Amino acid sequence: MGSVPNELQELARINKESQWKKMTKIELIYALPSIFSGAKISISLAVGGAVVGEFIAGSKGLGYVILLANSQVDLPSMFAAFIVLAAIALALFFIVDFAGRKLVPWKNHTK
Repeated sequence: MGSVPNELQELARINKESQWKKMTKIELIYALPSIFSGAKISISLAVGGAVVGEFIAGSKGLGYVILLANSQVDLPSMFAAFIVLAAIALALFFIVDFAGRKLVPWKNHTK
């Protein structure tokens, strides 16, 4: 609620808008930049979390490939798996960033 201008809050109160309308028409719109910022951070961490899960209990997947390559001292396979993981994380990050640029066009995006 801190990012919503006081004028809009007051306008919604004067027009006796329901809580649902205030949330969907005003508060959600002003929360979208923060939502996409959080999504960009979490999508990268999710890839790392999936790999750690495969380290612990996986029998297939890139985490398993890394562990297997490590036990066999197969550095090319291990680095190939790391590169694929980095590519997946980057692709997901840019997909979320692209969605944020399309859904939040009024926010200044810096490069």
